[in-house]
Amino acid sequence: MTETANELRCFWCNLPGAGDERYGGCIKNGITFCWQSALCPFNVCGEILDKLDTMVDNYECPVCMETKKALEMPNCSHKVCLDCYKTIYFGVSNLEKHCIYRDLTLPQWTYELQLDEDGDVIENEKENEHDKFLWEEMNYEWEDDKRQYEELIMLRDSLMLNRPLWMNVQEIINFENELFRITSEYRNKEDNYLANRIIGNKSCPLCRAK
Repeated sequence: MTETANELRCFWCNLPGAGDERYGGCIKNGITFCWQSALCPFNVCGEILDKLDTMVDNYECPVCMETKKALEMPNCSHKVCLDCYKTIYFGVSNLEKHCIYRDLTLPQWTYELQLDEDGDVIENEKENEHDKFLWEEMNYEWEDDKRQYEELIMLRDSLMLNRPLWMNVQEIINFENELFRITSEYRNKEDNYLANRIIGNKSCPLCRAK
């Protein structure tokens, strides 16, 4: 099956959804760049693009001593092969990086959305109240929370007497359980990926320019 642009991964940071110019990605000199370059471990994608005209073939890399395509480092004129470049600035892992947070399929809010006469979603007071409870009482923000699923469930259960009765119906409990499960599993996968990543010190191995 032919790989579509949406399935491509950034050569540098391994994020999915790369290479599509509609979303800020691109493919230059056969190298796929992601549309999330600002979120990469090292914000070097733009600098790499600026250096692409320095790329050479059949270059003996001074780091791994293999003959490959090479490119100038972002802050000096030394060249290393693309694989060493990637290791130095972004790291490599034997695990494939999964999706990013914005691509997670989170559970849908349990109450039906109301639309105004123009078809726009009317602000849902109960959803706002629920978000406030998660933030203020549980200190929970799904993109950043590092707690395990069991920890979140235990904390939520201990606070059920502190919130409105409508939040304690099974429909809301199920919604929260699924939300906590998905985000906790993502965090575990992300931590495992990072733990298996080998990364350099983000500087030129020849002159230490950063």
